[in-house]
Amino acid sequence: MLELVRFFLPLGYYLPVPEDLRITNYFHDLQVGVFSKSRYIQATIVFQQLPAENSGGLTTRTAAQSHAAHRAGILPDHKLASNFDTEKEAVETVVDIVTEKLPLRTHSPREDPREWHPLSDPIMTGLHAANIVIRDVVHCTERYFPTLSYESLPFLLFTYSAHVAPLDHIATDARWEMPSPDEWNSDAIIYLSHSNLDFQLRDRPLEDRVTEHLSGARDNIAHPFRLYRERAVMGRHHLRAGKYSECSIVLSTSMEAMLVALIMHIQWEIHWPAVDTSSAIVDARKLYDTLENRSTVREVLSKSLGGNWTTSASAWERWNKEGVELRNRVVHGGHIPSYREAKSAIDAHSAMVAFLADRIAQKTKLYPRTALKAVGEANLRKRERWTKHIADFSRDIAPSENDWDSSFIRWMEHVTHRNG
Repeated sequence: MLELVRFFLPLGYYLPVPEDLRITNYFHDLQVGVFSKSRYIQATIVFQQLPAENSGGLTTRTAAQSHAAHRAGILPDHKLASNFDTEKEAVETVVDIVTEKLPLRTHSPREDPREWHPLSDPIMTGLHAANIVIRDVVHCTERYFPTLSYESLPFLLFTYSAHVAPLDHIATDARWEMPSPDEWNSDAIIYLSHSNLDFQLRDRPLEDRVTEHLSGARDNIAHPFRLYRERAVMGRHHLRAGKYSECSIVLSTSMEAMLVALIMHIQWEIHWPAVDTSSAIVDARKLYDTLENRSTVREVLSKSLGGNWTTSASAWERWNKEGVELRNRVVHGGHIPSYREAKSAIDAHSAMVAFLADRIAQKTKLYPRTALKAVGEANLRKRERWTKHIADFSRDIAPSENDWDSSFIRWMEHVTHRNG
């Protein structure tokens, strides 16, 4: 006998799939080298369109699961009306997922479910099956619908179980047939190791930090150093949300923005204060046009800042391996990264940023404006590089100069916009 696992997953949005459409997938373990009949697993999903819950709060996704189980005939009468008119009212799609209790893969030794193989756990297998359909719908409709991750699951998940006799593999590809509603039993309430509640606890210290920032001098929103930071924050958000592909892509964009901005800021400082001259703009444009080549970026920055850029242990090589290569596999090869791959890219990004800050901190005499803008006083002090020279420069010279942010932003506009 095969034991089946069933659960109902509210998507949180409307997926335009016909009600009660049933789709079955068969997953093979590609690492065994052959498509053995005894080495595959079946997952069947059905879609329901339910009234969208507008109350919010803790019970919304729980109620959606119960309502879907009632519609499937597993639970007794539910308090929500079953004759809801889905043609006229707002709806939320719930995916009814059934797969096998015994996974195709052995369980991962890691405790974090985000690092498990999709075929090592029935819940993860069900998510994998649902994502295949969601991506098909995106291609069919040319509209974007979010795929699912472990982090997108309700923190309370109700599961049901049933036992079925395996089918004859020679007669059909199916391993089992869907049990009738009365054969399903309530199995478990799973408390997942994450919290994606709709509300946030109030953070008074964080509010104080924001108040202090908004009350004081703020960075220009268009400055490239600010844009790189915003994209890095977005990458970390995607990791927490389980959007690993988006994480890898936006991290790569962040690092590209950082590296180009740093090179151009150094060039801007080299020409200071005559940054608006024709010769300065022409020289910068020639350099800017070469920065799509990673080897050129490394060559320019290694000459300007020094440090280790070539060994396998260097932050540069680590970023290229764990950040750039991952991004290329995602963008060009359709690779879906794991949590561990995305987390490694985050760590490599942070290590590269720290390395750049370390190198700039060693060059405060050559590039004091870049050091103050890209690293800042607090981080220079942290690195014990708040020297008498940079302190005197910050106190006596910097306040008398034209606004660096406005100058650099205007200069970058001239460099990147040829008709400007």
